[in-house]
Amino acid sequence: LSSRRGLRSATKPDSQDVCFITASEGRARFLSDRLDLHSADVVDVDGNELGSIDAVELVTIGQRRGLNLGGNADRTYAVQVDVRSRRVVAGSAEDLLSEDVQLSDHVWADEPYIGPVQVQISAHGAQASAYLTSAGNVHWDEARRKVAPGQAVVFYLDDLVIGGATAV
Repeated sequence: LSSRRGLRSATKPDSQDVCFITASEGRARFLSDRLDLHSADVVDVDGNELGSIDAVELVTIGQRRGLNLGGNADRTYAVQVDVRSRRVVAGSAEDLLSEDVQLSDHVWADEPYIGPVQVQISAHGAQASAYLTSAGNVHWDEARRKVAPGQAVVFYLDDLVIGGATAV
């Protein structure tokens, strides 16, 4: 059906992403039709003000573009996004690393599990080794990039999905 209608997603792999948003319309237009967008301050990891952005709701962890930090020779990323306080913290690639992911809304295929697992955080991303804690959170074997709140996190034992949760 999608190929008959000429949709660009017809030949793409399955995903739960919002692939129906076109480049010409964009996320900003799509979201602004559905919720209010708010300006925000951009600060560095020490709290020093760097600038501002038009819509904090459009910023995701790890994002580089759109932070309005022109002239900065170093690669700068959004390392924390706080929509409520309308604040984005910008930092280095190293500042993006974390050893843990806090989770909520767990769903288990069987009984809750504590122990070593493989974890996948994007539809086409590689799995990474981690430990599921008694609190139900992920502790990476090696520090990895922060996971954005709302991101699905899936747990595997070998090739078997044993559960999943949502990053907080």
